[in-house]
Amino acid sequence: GPPLDQFEGYASEVGIDQDQFRQCIRSDKYQDVVSASRLLGDQLCVNATPTLILNGKRVRGEIGLDIGALRQVINAELGVGA
Repeated sequence: GPPLDQFEGYASEVGIDQDQFRQCIRSDKYQDVVSASRLLGDQLCVNATPTLILNGKRVRGEIGLDIGALRQVINAELGVGA
């Protein structure tokens, strides 16, 4: 079905108040924030989540959740040894 219906189904499965959730997810209250974030993501060529940008540079996707590799990238940006 439509994505909003799917999210409402997930919410129901975990016990979230259906009426409150439906009002929230169908509201445009945060549309400006979401649109601005989407535009920024487009400008930065973000095409997947999660995407990590460090000091204006995209961190290679293959680093993933490898904390040691991420630490090396951060240390390199800071100019310190591993």
